[in-house]
Amino acid sequence: MLQNSAEPEPLKLNSTPIPPAPPALAAHVTVKVEPDNEEKRGIRTWSYKLFNDEPSGSSQHITSFVLEVAAPVTVTGTPAGWSVVTDGESNVLWYCSEQQPPYSNDIAPGTSLAGFQIQTSEHKSRQAPFGLMAWDHKANHAAGVALDSVRSPGRKAKD
Repeated sequence: MLQNSAEPEPLKLNSTPIPPAPPALAAHVTVKVEPDNEEKRGIRTWSYKLFNDEPSGSSQHITSFVLEVAAPVTVTGTPAGWSVVTDGESNVLWYCSEQQPPYSNDIAPGTSLAGFQIQTSEHKSRQAPFGLMAWDHKANHAAGVALDSVRSPGRKAKD
């Protein structure tokens, strides 16, 4: 049996090394819509709650949340210690505004954070992509990513 003790050579694209993919982040998002009736007209409030499902002892803390929307929206809620950027019609990015340790507003493993809120007069909804990004508190660098979908304001894409 041959044994190779050398490290495998990194993948390259046009002789440029390709960095390894970030580790997966165990996390999910829930949403509550009020009023939750697509037939009712008027302003609807979308409240998102983020869950860091990493096991205790993990160093991956959620530090940002990006949500795709397909309707004009207004951000009406941002948790303390977080900031938001949006174009008001296609995406919303919330991020922890603390840029130096101890990053006390990041979402720790086994915890959750609510307060991410948007409003819109669009009465239709759809499943839309979101991303959660983590920061490794031990190594002090970017960590895992969770990509999934959640209910969001907007009409379904036409086929």
